[in-house]
Order: sequence, then structure tokens, then C-alpha cells
Amino acid sequence: MPKTIGNISEMGLKQVPLPTGHSKQYAVVSHGYIIDNVKEELENKGYTINKEEYRCTHNGEVAQGVYHINHGNDPELGLMFAWCNSYDKSTRFKCAVGGYVFVCGNGVMIGDMANYHKKHYGDSTKVQTLVKDHIEQQISSANNYYNMIQKDKEAMKQVCLSQKEIAEFMGCLFFTEDIITLNQLSISKKEYDKPTYDYNVDSNSLWSVYNHVTCALKTSHPKNWMDQQAKLHKFTTDNYIPKQVQVDPNQMVISAMEETPNPLGEDDMNSCPQQEEWDQQTRIEEGFDHKGGLTVDELNEDDLASQLYGVDNTGGLENAANEEADMIEKEEIIEEREEEDVLTEAEVIEEPSDEVSFDDYPGFEVNEVNEETDLSELNDIESELKNGSQEDFDEKVESDINVKEENSDEGKLNLPDFEF
Repeated sequence: MPKTIGNISEMGLKQVPLPTGHSKQYAVVSHGYIIDNVKEELENKGYTINKEEYRCTHNGEVAQGVYHINHGNDPELGLMFAWCNSYDKSTRFKCAVGGYVFVCGNGVMIGDMANYHKKHYGDSTKVQTLVKDHIEQQISSANNYYNMIQKDKEAMKQVCLSQKEIAEFMGCLFFTEDIITLNQLSISKKEYDKPTYDYNVDSNSLWSVYNHVTCALKTSHPKNWMDQQAKLHKFTTDNYIPKQVQVDPNQMVISAMEETPNPLGEDDMNSCPQQEEWDQQTRIEEGFDHKGGLTVDELNEDDLASQLYGVDNTGGLENAANEEADMIEKEEIIEEREEEDVLTEAEVIEEPSDEVSFDDYPGFEVNEVNEETDLSELNDIESELKNGSQEDFDEKVESDINVKEENSDEGKLNLPDFEF
């Protein structure tokens, strides 16, 4: 039996006598009862104990048991189960699932959710049954707790602290959180300056600094060790690694729900009008015009108000713009009509020139044409020839000749004979 806090064997702990001076209402749970139930339940669940450690105070009134269990494939972390019990009423029974680091044997205890404590009052048989039931419950959830600790370990490895941050971390554990004692702060500092163990990470890694503190916690009192471990882990994960949703391992595991197909179809979902409106609004607010136009910085106040809120502050400017558009449209119509007129004129038969050629009219023979003959008269004849019949032409020619003979003594117009 150690005179102060120290290690003790399983047999030595079982031989510690039960207290006799307590009231009848206080139900004592023996250390031996806890040891036997823990080992039995671990064996029932298929776990193998690699190592077991027991520590106690003077006369064994406060005892602690720690079991290193063979579990998982992690090369750095193993499964641990721990309990604490007392005969002097200084602490109630409590047990927890945690992990331990192979290289140093340091413990890792996950938050208060893994802790259990029960006052030793009432019928001793009922109290012992409650203790047994909770040991079984904790061991049944051991794998879930282990996985959570494993994830926290990997997250700590990704965090690298500066010397100032390390000093703040350890200072908070001592000054503000009251998790470690002054002696344990000094041990943590010495471990940081000259590590006893190699944790296979950078010296400024959060995982390395965390283990320096857990190494110092080995000097804790048996009744405080589990609480200090749990508080240290909670403080570290809450303040130095990304937040994660903690799920009680004892709750029912809900299987993933099947994905419900979209009743609108994928294409309809992608072309949701409301979503497009939100996307357009976001792009406008961020300075991008989804149509390739002006950005928000380039828009004036009226245009910006119109795009963001649908407010029209332009007033008469909009009417002026409409009138200008109407004028442009009218000018385009006039240009189209002018082009049509040009095409029409090109199709009109050209007017005859002042000189008339009878070569275009086969069958006509020109015998003699007086120089003083009025060519305009011939043109009139030609026009009527084109438009009238042959008989009309003959009559016209004969009439014109008679008129000419009667009114002119200076010249005589001889017309050619026509052959048909």
C-alpha cells in the first residue's frame, strides 16, 4: 500500500478494507466489484486488454483504474477505458471511454458526454446494478467514442501554433480555466522545451503541445485526473480546431435518407425563374452585368435604381428616347420608298430622241427628206405609228401631206411608199 499517491496492483486494491463509519444511507461500491465488472464486460464485447494500471491514495480510499484495449488500426492511438471510485466520499463513481497515445501512454478523454457519475446513496444492491449497467453502456459505445477522438487527433495535427499562441494556450489552462496546476504548467513547459517523446509532428503542432500537457496530467490526483483530461480536450477542440457536430454515440443511428427526385425535373430546377432572378440580382450587386453591359460602377444613379429596385427615375428621358426611335424608323421607311422609286424609273421606257431613224421599222423606204422638214412632226408620226394601226397611220400621213401642200409654198415633204 503506497504511503502517498502511487501505483498499486489489482490484488492489492481488492484487499483494501471497506469503510465502516458511514451512515446506513451511504452505499459503498467496492473497487473489486468495479474491476470484475469492467473486465467481464470487455470480454463479452470481444475486447482484449493489453495493459491495466491502478493508482490510489493512502490506504486506498480513492482509486483509479485504466485499461489499454486492443482496438482499431491507428498506429498512434489506442482505445482506453477508465474509472474512479472512493471510500471516503471525496468523489463518486465515474467511468469513461477515451484513448491513449502509444508512444507515451498519455490519456485522451473526450468531453463530459463520456463521463458517468452516480452518488452512493440508497440501497446498495440497486446502486451496484446502476454501476454495472452504465459500465456496459459505456463499453458498448466505445468504438463510437474512439472514432471521435481519432478525428480530433487528425484535426489537431493540421493546426500549427506560434510561440505566442502556445504561451496563451498553456496560460489559459492555468490562469483562466483552472485545468492544470502550477506544477503541471511547469512540467508542460519543460516538455515543450525538451520533449521526452517524439509525436511524429512539428514541435509547434497543436497535437504535440496537447500531449505535453497530458504528460503533465499524469501527476494529477486520481479523483481529478479524468475531469482534467475531459476539460483539456473540450477546451482544445472548442477553441483551436474547426467546429464539428458532436453526436451522442448512444443515440440511434439513422440511415441516410434516399434522395427524393425533383418533381420538376433537373432542367426545370436549373431554369427556375426565381433562381435566375436571384442570380441576376447578385451579379448586379457585385458589379457584373449578366448581359455584358455596364457594371454597377459605370451606371448612373437612375440606371442603378432601375436595375436593383425596378424604380424608374428617368422621367421625360424615356419619352425622348421613344420619339428618337420613331424618327429613325420613319427615316428608314422613306429610304426604302426612295429605293423603290429608283427601281421603278429604271423600268420605264426611255423617251425618243429628237432624231428619228426609220431603220427600226422594216418595210419603210425613205426617198427624200427635205432639210427643212420639221423633225418634230416626224416624231409625232412615229409615236402614232407605234400606238395606232396601219390604216390610222396611212390616214394620218395623207392628211398631214395635204395640209403641208396647202400651207407651204417653199418646200414639199415627200414620204416614202410603204410596203407590207
